[in-house]
Amino acid sequence: MLIGRKSIVFIVIFMMIFAPCLGGCSKNKSPSQKPAPGEQRPEPPQEFKKILTAIDSIIVEVGKKIEMQEAATIGQIDKIVSSKDQQDKETGQEGSKNSQQNQGQSGGSKQQTSSSMMINWDKEDQSLKDIHRNWNDLQPEAIKAGLTTNARDDFDAALDRLTAEIGMRNLEGALFAAIGMYKNYADLDQVFKSPVPPMFYRTQYEAMTAIAEGRKENWEQAAEHIPAMKDQWDQLKMQAQDIEPKTITCTEIAINDVIRAIDNRSRELVLIKGEIAISDLSKLKDEFSRKKMGGGQ
Repeated sequence: MLIGRKSIVFIVIFMMIFAPCLGGCSKNKSPSQKPAPGEQRPEPPQEFKKILTAIDSIIVEVGKKIEMQEAATIGQIDKIVSSKDQQDKETGQEGSKNSQQNQGQSGGSKQQTSSSMMINWDKEDQSLKDIHRNWNDLQPEAIKAGLTTNARDDFDAALDRLTAEIGMRNLEGALFAAIGMYKNYADLDQVFKSPVPPMFYRTQYEAMTAIAEGRKENWEQAAEHIPAMKDQWDQLKMQAQDIEPKTITCTEIAINDVIRAIDNRSRELVLIKGEIAISDLSKLKDEFSRKKMGGGQ
């Protein structure tokens, strides 16, 4: 049960990571998204941070629901096994045992489905509305700052997906859709002046998705994120030259441990190493904020 419960820990820790303002530049971005020589990027409007806060909230709330669902499933399985053992002792009849076991499993499935339908999604619904409203208000400023049409379209598509998944009350789908919005949020960060580089969010997106896929034991899908995770981490390191070396080293070790856990196809290792990686990335983000809060970029 201990390892099973760790499946939510890395999601909850995300809340510590996502809150600050962002900044920086990426070699993967088109020239139209970079300020002209000598041109200063504008300070981000308040809607910029509000979008991030709302995404954070969805990830945390959906993560809690997934943990509850997993706990309920494990509890139901334990109940069925205990009931089966008791039936074996009392009846000694194979037919009765199988019949009652099947009934228990069917009842458990119905109970789980009913429980999922009864989950309160009010917080996710409100956060989703906040993203839509703040995105609408932010777009004129983002366009003026240099956000490209492609980046706008990508953000719209990602938000549409998140809206659909929450509308269908799909826990796993909503989690992955919310995580996916961080790479789109990095595009917004690209055009505004803020302390944490956009590459941090791109690295974080790859790590979060790989860990989430590993939690589900989707090993091929998890492995698909490893090359981008490595490449973006290497770029992020170059932007972290003023950061405490120990923080960089620890974060790199943690990321490599996540990659090794995925290569080993070990769910337990992914959960444990993923928790450590997210914690170290949180420390790195905090140092970016402290170093650049005064002077910007």
